Amino acid sequence: MKGSNVLFWGALVGGGALALAAFSRRAEASRREDGPRTGPSRLPGLGDVQASPPPPSITIDPAVTLPGQIVVPIPTGPRPRVPSTAPVPAWNRRTDDGGPPLFIPDDVEALARVITSETGSGPLPERVAIAWIARNRARARRPPVSIGRLVCSPCGVSSGNARPFSTRAPATSQNRELAALILASPQSQDPTQGATSCFEPGLQDRLHAAGRPGHKLDARGVRYCWLRGLDYYGSVGRWDLFGPKGGPGARRVPRAWNLDGFAVCCSGDTRLACKGKQPGDRLEA
Repeated sequence: MKGSNVLFWGALVGGGALALAAFSRRAEASRREDGPRTGPSRLPGLGDVQASPPPPSITIDPAVTLPGQIVVPIPTGPRPRVPSTAPVPAWNRRTDDGGPPLFIPDDVEALARVITSETGSGPLPERVAIAWIARNRARARRPPVSIGRLVCSPCGVSSGNARPFSTRAPATSQNRELAALILASPQSQDPTQGATSCFEPGLQDRLHAAGRPGHKLDARGVRYCWLRGLDYYGSVGRWDLFGPKGGPGARRVPRAWNLDGFAVCCSGDTRLACKGKQPGDRLEA
């Protein structure tokens, strides 16, 4: 009986050692095949973007910026809690999906849709600038209106002064966080210095060349027409920024725009020389 106990415990210990060794070899092989494991993957948050260097085409060094380029600092400070005043599924859809009109009164969600619809997941300086411009535009209304009232009553593609920024696409979580951060920031942190309008010259030229409806002016024509009532406030990445005449962000118009001696009819132009002409038709300088 004693001998059988010895054999039993010896077999048990030996079997455990063999199992432990096999498990160790399997784990080692798995590490060699798959590499080190760093935990479950997740989508990047705003803090991840802040820690990343800017793309080569978007510099934030004042010593090497292109003429007219605005240095847009990365927003800092505590991250405010993103509010939710409506069921998220009701907001998480495009406005051209055949559903009913989409009204969003929440400023964070409306601004996040502006950022996503206008810039997508583009460079952070561009997204910050667009968000501030939309905030400034709502503030400049007389009387001032909320972001939701400005762009999401209802949401949709941009449509002149009625809806000056597109809110066609649903917001991403990253842009929702960015919108909350900017809306919680004091006005003094506005890197655009009060800009209220913007457009992409490269995109405008492409749409104009393709004959797209609503794009009868090329970028040169848009710049000329906007400067009749606005000042140039600088550029951020692909975007030209404009704001009120004589505002703190007003800058000299770049000579590269070649506007000397250039004059065209603008959209809704009431000048006598533009009577019967289309936007973009040349005028005598």
